[in-house]
Amino acid sequence: MTHLIERPGTGDRREGAAPDHDATQERESPLRRPRAATTSASASGPTPFERLCDSTASARVPADPSRSGAPAAEAKGDDLADPDELTRGWRVYRGVRNTILTVGSVLGVIVLLVFGAALLTNTQPTVVLSGSMEPGMPVGSVVFGQMRDQAELEIGDAVTVERPDNKGLVTHRIVELMAGDLPNTTGLILRGDANASNDPYPYSVPEARVIVATLPLAGYAAVVLQGPAGIATLAFFLCTVISLMLLDPNRIGETRAQLAERHAERAEKRSEKRAGRATTRAERGPEAPRA
Repeated sequence: MTHLIERPGTGDRREGAAPDHDATQERESPLRRPRAATTSASASGPTPFERLCDSTASARVPADPSRSGAPAAEAKGDDLADPDELTRGWRVYRGVRNTILTVGSVLGVIVLLVFGAALLTNTQPTVVLSGSMEPGMPVGSVVFGQMRDQAELEIGDAVTVERPDNKGLVTHRIVELMAGDLPNTTGLILRGDANASNDPYPYSVPEARVIVATLPLAGYAAVVLQGPAGIATLAFFLCTVISLMLLDPNRIGETRAQLAERHAERAEKRSEKRAGRATTRAERGPEAPRA
């Protein structure tokens, strides 16, 4: 009968039997498990530490402007500008045109309002040519007189009347009222605000224009426009405004896309010319050396 001998640490084993390889592997397996576990984890996917490193590295990479939803113009500046936009020269022309048309429109509206109000209120503008009414009405001012009947005239009113000797208009202030030399008239004794004495004779008028408004320095422009140079300047300005209104840059101007297309066509023509010259040289063959 064979007796079994139990050795400590070896479990049940036959006497004289060879060492069990499975048991040896079992004893060695605890030392190899960490390495095997690490290898299997690497094969199955990144570890938490690797995932943390990858997320940190990706956070440091700058975002691509083309993928962030930002406009292309902000990402690349003027390189991707609107192709339908006018070229630089036409944009400058458009700005100058708009400025001139705006100034002309404002001046035209002012003139229409002034003359329209003058017609509606029976008011006539007059240019002050002397300094007899300074400082209230300096030289070069435009005064607006409203026609009033003789019964409505009062002392202290500044009026514009005809001179008795037909030497033009005079704008002075009434200092005295009296009977006129002619029927249905009133005699006016006038004096300029800057004069020390009254006018030398009374003015017998059935009515007079009472000054209701004064526009300083506007008379210089009126005087200039009444001469040949002023008429020519005004005609030139009107022709310029009409021409600018007709020459609309949005209709006749060149866009960036059209400019690029024109440059491409020009470059293509130059390339065709070079190719033609090269073909001609090839057909002629090499030139003979000169003696």
